[in-house]
Amino acid sequence: MKLFLLRKSNFVVSFLLFNWLFIVPAFATDNEKNDSGTRDEKTRLTQLVSVSPSVDLVYSRPKPFSFLTAIPKDVGRVYKASFRKENIPLFAMIFAETALMVPTDQGIIDGAKSFARTVNIPPTSHQHTIAKFSMKLNNKTINFPISVPSDVNNSMYFLGDGITHATIALGFFSYGAIAKNYRALQTGSQIAETMLASGIVVQILKHITGRESPFASTSPGGVWRVFPNQSDYANHVPHYDAYPSGHIATAVGTVTVIAENYPEHKLIKPIGYSLCGLLAFAMMNNGVHWASDYPLGIALGYGFAKAAVAHGRTEIKKDDLSDHPSKKSLFGRPFVSPVVIGGLPAISFRWGF
Repeated sequence: MKLFLLRKSNFVVSFLLFNWLFIVPAFATDNEKNDSGTRDEKTRLTQLVSVSPSVDLVYSRPKPFSFLTAIPKDVGRVYKASFRKENIPLFAMIFAETALMVPTDQGIIDGAKSFARTVNIPPTSHQHTIAKFSMKLNNKTINFPISVPSDVNNSMYFLGDGITHATIALGFFSYGAIAKNYRALQTGSQIAETMLASGIVVQILKHITGRESPFASTSPGGVWRVFPNQSDYANHVPHYDAYPSGHIATAVGTVTVIAENYPEHKLIKPIGYSLCGLLAFAMMNNGVHWASDYPLGIALGYGFAKAAVAHGRTEIKKDDLSDHPSKKSLFGRPFVSPVVIGGLPAISFRWGF
């Protein structure tokens, strides 16, 4: 067992950084600060958590399957927010940066690969199967292997894997169910909701834009086949599914949901978004994504996370006499700055979270 853990240390780092750095610290304080209201759990409708001297968060128990039923409203909320006056500059900047990066994508990815070679991170995707489940269907045996990364680059890539974020959501939800903690229950539900909602939109966009992945590209920067033949798409997925990045949308969405629900833990954002940066680097190193696949993916993950949190809790400012949640823009204030990536000029955008 000890040798196994040592050999799989890369997987342990990638998997537990999300699960332990985010879930365990969040749970540690809930027993101290949680919650006001009646002590009878069967009749308690809400739980109040004081996260700062000026802000309280009020949570209700999520309804069964709310992470599914809320998706249409989330899509509508993000769509409407995209065309609000205060958010137009942000989305204009996202598309402008994407347009500016596309011509330099090949140079950016070549620079990322060169840096990876310098620090001895080969663009490999080695995995080790730790368990395998099988089922028979029409006299055929279908295998479902459970694999973990066994090299550095794939460990970073695993940070965006759906299984990583599904286990985080399950961890929060399980803790919430056992401890009768509504904040944890809502966090688990909102992560699942964000993954599904952003995933649906990402897949629709992939099937519309039809961009080649770097490792399957037939020309520098990859070919775009807008509105591709869906049969060709199904048979040759890497030639069509680069834009936008679903992995980065999922990772950013998970970090944002946790950070919004546990704002008293100041390290969640810097650690979480830094790990998203490692994921972005790994996907360029192994040729899965171009740099210009990220801006829209980041925006989708962040936007759907904010939408999920908005209807899953109520924020009360203690200097406000009303019990209504404070009204905030779904997206923060954008900032633009020039950068040099891979020896080529580019524009970097960010916005206040």
